[in-house]
Amino acid sequence: MRKNNKKIICFLMICFLTLGIFNFGNQSSRVLELREDFLQPKTADTDLKVAILDSISSPSYATGGYNNDFASIYNGLISNGVDAINITNADILAGILETVDVLVLIDNLPSDAASAIVKDWALYGGGILSFDSSIAFLNWAGIIPPEADGANGQLTYWDYISPDEGIVVNDGHPVMNGYNYGDNVSGMAGDSAYFSDGIMMSSAGPYYTPLVKEDLSSNYDLVVALDAPYCGRVVHIWDRDHWNTISNQQMILNGINWIREKFTDVPQTIILNEVNIGDPDWLELYNFGPSTNMTGWSILMYSNNVLDVNYTFPDGWMFNSHHVVVLHEGSGTDTSTDLYMGTSVYWMSEPLAVGLFDDTNANIDWFQTFDHILTLPGDAVWINDTIIDLVNNANEDAHRKNDIDTNRASDWILSTSGSSGSLNFGQRGYFFPFQTITGPVAIFQDVYPWDYNSTDEILALYGISYDIYDSLDFGLVDLSPYQKVIISSYQSQTFYDRLNGYVSWFESYAAGGGILEIHACDSPSGDQWHDTYSMPGGLDATELILDDVDINLAQHPIILNPHTVNDTALDSWSASAHGYFDTFPDPHREILQHTATSMPILLEFEYGNGYIVASMQALEHAYHYGDVGSEVFENIILYDPSSTYFSDTLTVETPNSLSSWHTDTSHDIEWVTTGNVPNVKIELYRGGVFELEITANITNDGEFSWSIPLSLIDSTQYQIKVTDVSNPSTYDYSQYFEIYNPTLTVTSPDISSTWIRGTENTISWTSTGILTNVKIDLFLNDTFMLEIIASTPNDGDYNWTLPSDLDPSTLYQIKLTDSSNALIYDFSEYFEVTIPGNGPTPGIPGYNLVIFIASLVGVSILLLKKKLKTK
Repeated sequence: MRKNNKKIICFLMICFLTLGIFNFGNQSSRVLELREDFLQPKTADTDLKVAILDSISSPSYATGGYNNDFASIYNGLISNGVDAINITNADILAGILETVDVLVLIDNLPSDAASAIVKDWALYGGGILSFDSSIAFLNWAGIIPPEADGANGQLTYWDYISPDEGIVVNDGHPVMNGYNYGDNVSGMAGDSAYFSDGIMMSSAGPYYTPLVKEDLSSNYDLVVALDAPYCGRVVHIWDRDHWNTISNQQMILNGINWIREKFTDVPQTIILNEVNIGDPDWLELYNFGPSTNMTGWSILMYSNNVLDVNYTFPDGWMFNSHHVVVLHEGSGTDTSTDLYMGTSVYWMSEPLAVGLFDDTNANIDWFQTFDHILTLPGDAVWINDTIIDLVNNANEDAHRKNDIDTNRASDWILSTSGSSGSLNFGQRGYFFPFQTITGPVAIFQDVYPWDYNSTDEILALYGISYDIYDSLDFGLVDLSPYQKVIISSYQSQTFYDRLNGYVSWFESYAAGGGILEIHACDSPSGDQWHDTYSMPGGLDATELILDDVDINLAQHPIILNPHTVNDTALDSWSASAHGYFDTFPDPHREILQHTATSMPILLEFEYGNGYIVASMQALEHAYHYGDVGSEVFENIILYDPSSTYFSDTLTVETPNSLSSWHTDTSHDIEWVTTGNVPNVKIELYRGGVFELEITANITNDGEFSWSIPLSLIDSTQYQIKVTDVSNPSTYDYSQYFEIYNPTLTVTSPDISSTWIRGTENTISWTSTGILTNVKIDLFLNDTFMLEIIASTPNDGDYNWTLPSDLDPSTLYQIKLTDSSNALIYDFSEYFEVTIPGNGPTPGIPGYNLVIFIASLVGVSILLLKKKLKTK
């Protein structure tokens, strides 16, 4: 019975192991099958791209609890034909939002670093669908509302509330399609809601629509929609259970589609942007798409229903992404921003029309006046839904009124003059670097600086309306209608004394979105401001009469637009500045500096939702006397930082996800710049964590040759970060790429090798990286024995005749070393060296196995004989 039990137990063990193997195999197969289904390619017939954030980060502005349930909403969207992907903070840092239309924040928040990128993306048009505590991001980013910028806004603009359902109060909005006024909408108790009165009083108010409230008369807005000109569309839903709440699913799908609709009419290519029939005539184009080689592209211009000009772009001319080019009649030197037709344009009589055609002769964009009667090119589209008449009235300019292109006449607006080379009022254009203010402007002064009304002259010259106030008006004037507020130079001590009590009043104006321009030059020996008080924005200065002024940002609009200013001219005012700023916030931009100290004389920085521009120069004085270079004052007065402060971009192109670099080699880091970034810092990150500084400050020429140190470990999670030295908020990360160390691996001899002294054997190895030659040494018992060869080509093998005097041992090793870098080496496994006749019998395959089997048979025979004798 015992023997049978043993047999049964053995049988069951075999069955159990076999069954276990099959069960585990099936389980693994099932998990893999589910995962593959989760990542199936999308089949929706729409090119809408939705990204769902997977994040457990708690950024500095975070508040409340979070529910990072990205899987349920992902599956819900996919099952309804939405092209959705899950992304992480690392994906955001790597630039994935450039391919995304709508970002879903599922009651979670991006990391601090990712939040800054999401903020910029949203303010440049990216759409957001958010739930519950993600409301903190909408406040911190200055989206709903702009006044909350930098803070989470809790208790000021929103709070968590107890009701678990709400009532539809607006069934006419697209987000509420399928819902009726008064319907109950379910949610979770304790989730977030906006304070309706607070938001309606904010600058978001005109663009903000409550859709679901706690009840019909409640101040709590549970579902809201925002369609504002300063950002992409936003829908916020208070329910943290998002897709799992059945009554909200249609609302979520509606919200995504509504957000996406804003993108459908924004052009993704080159457009005709402005037509001017002044003298001379000119045509302006804007590139919403990628940088484009314009070889073979053309412009056709019609006058009186007759083809007037057929212009072909110069071969190889690049139209940079998000930039303007002006096409002038007549002759001139072509540049990246100005081209010349080489002929005259006869646009003084209508009808007229303009067509842009690509290198396949396909029409890309079209414009015409109401009375153009020629048949449009086959693929051109134009709808005369309003009258465009340039000749029969005082108007000589037609330009787009915003970034929307519906191929209608109503996309355009008429004016008496144009804005050549800059975006039109109402256009954002994402990154274009210069746009002038349009007014109105408020000037604060008790007296004209040095008795000269220079500021008034400039504003009048450019047709910008303005009002003048004195120090008794501090705190009494409603500043909200003014695009810019100017505090004049060289005021009385009474003015500065009064101003000290209203610093926060001016700061509030800037924080609310205004442009505060501070002319900080005071009397060097009389009435004082900065020696006595601090200025708005926390500025303070050192008093010093100086003439040595350096341009620090040579491509800044204040230096270039509308007048180009050179360094030497700014030093010729006999008192070019009355000091320099010694206290200022970071980040900031230093446009002009004091030569000796490199301290800022003219600077700018963001302040809340607005900007502060401040100068220590004697601007009004120099402009009145017509000093060379004093036209910089016109540039400063006209400057609109809202059109340029975010215009600087850095895009790291190399390395990319295909790059695999090994240590101890040099590679080029390459990037592309738009706007004005004179110097950059380059750093290395691994897994999103700072690793080392590659260079602290180099001239921005788009590339840097980097020698990769041997100290770096192998990883595929490296990134290069390139940062604007003067404005650290402008930066870009490369895609993840690989850095690895070159390796040598000895493959023969190994632990099974027995080599006979006096015979020839092959040393074999493999390598990674670029290794030209190797050195080969012999070790015995971990101690150097002899050099086999000082240098041999790294070709993977070397034939070596063992010396006949080697002592037999099983503790020999081969060491292989890179000839140019002793830190790269490898040891073989231990192997045996023996004398002739003492090694394994040669020529008999499986010799050891044969001996083992023979021994086993012999023992079996002995045991059998013993058993027979016993019987």
